[in-house]
Amino acid sequence: MQTKEWSYKTTAFSEGNNPKEYERLMLLEKFMLEVWIQKCLAPNQTINYNYQSPSSYGLKHRFESSKYGFYITNGQFKGAMLAADFKPKDSRQLNWTFKLSKRAGTQAIAN
Repeated sequence: MQTKEWSYKTTAFSEGNNPKEYERLMLLEKFMLEVWIQKCLAPNQTINYNYQSPSSYGLKHRFESSKYGFYITNGQFKGAMLAADFKPKDSRQLNWTFKLSKRAGTQAIAN
């Protein structure tokens, strides 16, 4: 049991998936990512499963393909969401799911 738990944590927070990776971004990159989150994502009381990819991995790709987006890791996106006061449903998962409004999904696709 101990080995399974250890490997799960190692996988979930391996390089590129650890939210602490957010600190490696340059100040301008953090700013651009934070502005995108504030502009495109809105919190909700529950997870909107009608919204395509409410996970950190799906959202990071939406950011990357946005007008001013750039490559970031899943962990960097998770760290940015924490900095923006979004809490994941289960932080033990590899890809975190967030409570986002339906409007947020439309905006994230458009920008």
